[in-house]
Amino acid sequence: MSKTRVAVLFGGRSPEHDVSIVSGLQALNALDSTKYEGFPVYVAGDGAWFTGDALRNRAGYIPDEEARRNWSGSSSIFPPTRAS
Repeated sequence: MSKTRVAVLFGGRSPEHDVSIVSGLQALNALDSTKYEGFPVYVAGDGAWFTGDALRNRAGYIPDEEARRNWSGSSSIFPPTRAS
Protein backbone atom coordinates (compact mmCIF):
# COMPACT_ATOMS: atom_id res chain seq x y z
CA MET A 1 0.00 0.00 0.00
CA SER A 2 1.37 3.44 -0.91
CA LYS A 3 1.86 6.14 1.68
CA THR A 4 -0.13 9.37 1.66
CA ARG A 5 2.10 12.38 0.94
CA VAL A 6 1.69 15.22 3.43
CA ALA A 7 3.11 18.71 2.95
CA VAL A 8 3.94 20.46 6.21
CA LEU A 9 4.07 24.22 5.69
CA PHE A 10 5.87 26.46 8.15
CA GLY A 11 7.49 29.87 8.43
CA GLY A 12 5.81 32.75 6.61
CA ARG A 13 5.58 36.50 6.99
CA SER A 14 3.93 36.32 10.41
CA PRO A 15 5.51 37.67 13.59
CA GLU A 16 5.22 34.03 14.75
CA HIS A 17 7.67 32.93 12.01
CA ASP A 18 10.18 31.39 14.44
CA VAL A 19 7.52 29.52 16.41
CA SER A 20 6.04 28.21 13.16
CA ILE A 21 9.39 26.71 12.17
CA VAL A 22 9.70 24.79 15.41
CA SER A 23 6.06 23.66 15.29
CA GLY A 24 6.30 22.64 11.65
CA LEU A 25 9.43 20.56 12.16
CA GLN A 26 7.89 18.89 15.21
CA ALA A 27 4.74 18.05 13.22
CA LEU A 28 6.86 16.69 10.37
CA ASN A 29 8.79 14.44 12.75
CA ALA A 30 5.61 13.30 14.53
CA LEU A 31 3.96 11.89 11.39
CA ASP A 32 3.48 8.13 11.40
CA SER A 33 6.09 7.14 8.80
CA THR A 34 4.37 3.80 8.21
CA LYS A 35 1.34 5.64 6.79
CA TYR A 36 2.58 9.06 5.66
CA GLU A 37 5.42 10.50 3.65
CA GLY A 38 5.87 14.00 5.00
CA PHE A 39 7.84 16.71 3.26
CA PRO A 40 8.72 20.22 4.43
CA VAL A 41 7.58 23.41 2.73
CA TYR A 42 9.26 26.47 4.22
CA VAL A 43 7.96 29.98 3.58
CA ALA A 44 10.71 32.54 4.20
CA GLY A 45 10.06 35.90 5.79
CA ASP A 46 10.21 37.55 2.37
CA GLY A 47 7.55 35.20 1.00
CA ALA A 48 9.79 32.81 -0.98
CA TRP A 49 8.74 29.15 -0.75
CA PHE A 50 11.22 26.25 -0.51
CA THR A 51 11.00 22.49 -0.34
CA GLY A 52 13.61 19.75 0.05
CA ASP A 53 15.07 17.43 2.65
CA ALA A 54 17.71 19.98 3.71
CA LEU A 55 14.86 21.92 5.34
CA ARG A 56 14.40 19.16 7.93
CA ASN A 57 17.59 20.33 9.69
CA ARG A 58 16.58 22.76 12.44
CA ALA A 59 20.13 24.11 12.62
CA GLY A 60 19.61 25.92 9.31
CA TYR A 61 17.07 28.38 10.71
CA ILE A 62 16.53 31.28 10.69
CA PRO A 63 18.27 31.40 7.31
CA ASP A 64 19.78 34.39 5.62
CA GLU A 65 20.68 34.58 1.93
CA GLU A 66 24.01 32.81 2.53
CA ALA A 67 22.30 29.93 4.34
CA ARG A 68 19.77 29.59 1.52
CA ARG A 69 22.57 29.14 -1.02
CA ASN A 70 23.83 26.25 1.10
CA TRP A 71 20.49 24.38 1.05
CA SER A 72 21.77 21.76 -1.34
CA GLY A 73 18.99 19.67 -2.76
CA SER A 74 16.33 22.26 -1.93
CA SER A 75 14.36 24.06 -4.58
CA SER A 76 12.67 27.43 -4.57
CA ILE A 77 9.11 26.60 -5.57
CA PHE A 78 7.49 30.00 -5.32
CA PRO A 79 9.33 33.32 -5.62
CA PRO A 80 8.39 36.17 -3.31
CA THR A 81 6.09 38.85 -4.62
CA ARG A 82 7.94 42.13 -4.98
CA ALA A 83 6.04 45.34 -4.29
CA SER A 84 6.51 47.92 -7.04
